[in-house]
Amino acid sequence: FPVTIFNAYIEDIKRVTSHLTVNVTRADAGIYEEQEEVEHIITPPSQLVETITKLREDRIFKLSDTNFIICDTPAGIQSKEHQLWSGTVIGTEHSEETYNALSMHKINYILSNFPKNIAIYYCFKTERMLLDKYLPEATKYQFKSGREGVNLSHLDDLVFFNIPFSYLSYDQTKARLINMKKQTPTRVHYLLTKGGIESNILKRVRNKETYTIEHYKEDYL
Repeated sequence: FPVTIFNAYIEDIKRVTSHLTVNVTRADAGIYEEQEEVEHIITPPSQLVETITKLREDRIFKLSDTNFIICDTPAGIQSKEHQLWSGTVIGTEHSEETYNALSMHKINYILSNFPKNIAIYYCFKTERMLLDKYLPEATKYQFKSGREGVNLSHLDDLVFFNIPFSYLSYDQTKARLINMKKQTPTRVHYLLTKGGIESNILKRVRNKETYTIEHYKEDYL
């Protein structure tokens, strides 16, 4: 069924099938999950803010004579903003080996405030390239591919370099620090650019929503 139809009848489905399911919380299973969520607000360089402001207005930004950021749809500009506020972007001229690093504000923050071997989750390949260059000792995972099957319970801290649009990715990634044997509190650190899109995404996923193009239009367009 289309998702919209399923969502319209989800409460009816739950009522009819409730006798077939057992609800067990992590606490019921004996899992200790005291987890602190820490927001780190990082001031971006003025040039990055100016780039994003101009991109919203013109839907195109010149990186070089042959390389441009082009956003011809609301979804396109949403995606580019999601990249840019963390410091990187894919332009019209790119390859698997190259990327455009427009800001080091998050990298510099990590280098100044966290150990070199910190565990970091990221959204985009360009972010991974940047992290590999400046934080080669860090443990790095992409949200979608690393949200399941990864055990980081030997660690107490985890950094979100960016915030995923998906509530599922957000929730399952936080749980990588937790297992049944761990009995100590953990901390998830969110790197949020001051004035950036990440805070609005975090607000939605904390509310168990996925950040959609409609949310982006409401926030910025």
